[in-house]
Amino acid sequence: MLLALGSGIGFAINDSVTKLKIKGNSSMSLTFLSLVFGLPIIFISLLLPLGKLTVTLNSLIFFLLAGIINFTIGRSSLYASISRLSSSGGSILTSTSALFGFLMGWILLDEKVTIAMAIGVVLIMISVYVASGGFKNNLSLTGILFGLIAGLSIAIAVVLIKLGDQEGGQPVLGTLIAYLSGIAFSYIGFKRNPIKLIELRKIAIPLAIMGTSAAAGQIMRYIALLTAEASVVAPLQNIRPVVTTFILLAFGMGEDKRPKKRHWIAAVLATIGAALVSIKYV
Repeated sequence: MLLALGSGIGFAINDSVTKLKIKGNSSMSLTFLSLVFGLPIIFISLLLPLGKLTVTLNSLIFFLLAGIINFTIGRSSLYASISRLSSSGGSILTSTSALFGFLMGWILLDEKVTIAMAIGVVLIMISVYVASGGFKNNLSLTGILFGLIAGLSIAIAVVLIKLGDQEGGQPVLGTLIAYLSGIAFSYIGFKRNPIKLIELRKIAIPLAIMGTSAAAGQIMRYIALLTAEASVVAPLQNIRPVVTTFILLAFGMGEDKRPKKRHWIAAVLATIGAALVSIKYV
């Protein structure tokens, strides 16, 4: 449960740096570069005492698919949604992964869910909407579509990771496999819209922070799914937009220079929602 929450914090740091420092670049190129910058922490994490670095054929397939769907489709769709709707709209729609993951864990993995957990999922999604300030003007249908695709892709990846773990795959090795498949497919997009060297030098540090924090989030999520269910991990990692909001406020970004009433309400809703989702483990 704690690792699932930690993964949400890692993803929130990635999102915050993206919104603070990265603008005007191809979503697929950013995906490719952020994955490359995240590789070092994954290699270091292979030294963690989590058992032998084993992978079965079935787990290999699940991890490869998780990488393609989560990174090539999900992360690129998130960047595309943010560029069309603003960061708030992208965060709101991506939070649907909480609902998608909850339902798929119940239906596809036959996980036991409760009404309390369902209420928790709804509260987490509401907290994201409140923290983000709702949708802004000039809604884009393509932006909405990309946001929903991102949410669905993230949820599907969670289910695939859970299946990979169940099939005997070591979680950190699974993260590496997913990263390599994501890098391979996102490189195609990077080749079409490469970022010039002079521009890359300007964003190298933000990319390193993005890549490292996102990789740490991925590792925590893969390990969390060893013992926690997909219907729990998917909602808990969705505290990321609420945490992102507070990080941005801490740096004085946007119209709000300090947390307002709605931000504290969102934090309370997210906390209650997380407690309800994870109550089965208490």
